[in-house]
Amino acid sequence: YLGYDYDITKKFSAEVLLAAEDNAANFGNAPASGSGDQLVDGKYSFYIKLLDLRIKNIWKGTDLVIGQQATPAFPLLSEKVWAYRSIERTVADIRRTPSYDLGAGLQGVFDPATKNYGYNVLIANGTSAKPENDQFKWFYGDIWAKFLNQKLMIDLYADYEKLGFNTAAAPEYSRSMIKGYIAYTTPKLTVGVEAFTNLLKNGATATDAGGNKTVVDQRANAISLYARGPIVKDKVGFFVRYDNYNPDTKYDNVAYVTYA
Repeated sequence: YLGYDYDITKKFSAEVLLAAEDNAANFGNAPASGSGDQLVDGKYSFYIKLLDLRIKNIWKGTDLVIGQQATPAFPLLSEKVWAYRSIERTVADIRRTPSYDLGAGLQGVFDPATKNYGYNVLIANGTSAKPENDQFKWFYGDIWAKFLNQKLMIDLYADYEKLGFNTAAAPEYSRSMIKGYIAYTTPKLTVGVEAFTNLLKNGATATDAGGNKTVVDQRANAISLYARGPIVKDKVGFFVRYDNYNPDTKYDNVAYVTYA
């Protein structure tokens, strides 16, 4: 990483972050070859990960962010509470929900004095650092609340992107996620649960034994449970985590013989 944050005035701030990092894991949109780099040519180079302008308090408690920015999916909340990204990504990050994207977003709180209730919304390309390759936009949004002197956090997140129109050749094609997160944090112990369901509407063609084809949905579910805390303050800590992921909850291997 090579980045810089700058407060232009009390009203405006900007951030830029260049990154050179691998993309070797074979999940989601990652290249099956595991080439080790985000770029098409396979060379290890810097690319623009964040580049945005923040306009503070366009109304009280809400900032407008324009440009390449962190998405509401997990970087703003659950990743910070988990605090062990160097060990493992959050469960949504593992499955390649975008952590950054190019668009326009609102980040705000409903109660500026206490900051116990807030929201984040973003309309973006859905392609992270890559150029847009279709006419559809990705809609992100979450709403969160903190209770018990901000020890308990609850977050509800959703996103949606249309991937294709309803035509004579194929029905409407889209993807959407609903994700819930709850965590309880104290100086001695933090516990958290994060779970999502990800729907790819009309995402597969199923063929039965007679060769008849049917367009069906694909749905993936995941849940992550963890705990962490200090052993020696500011020196040694512990964590324990369990993830469960099912990529094909809608598949019927009795009625159909193949899926594509």
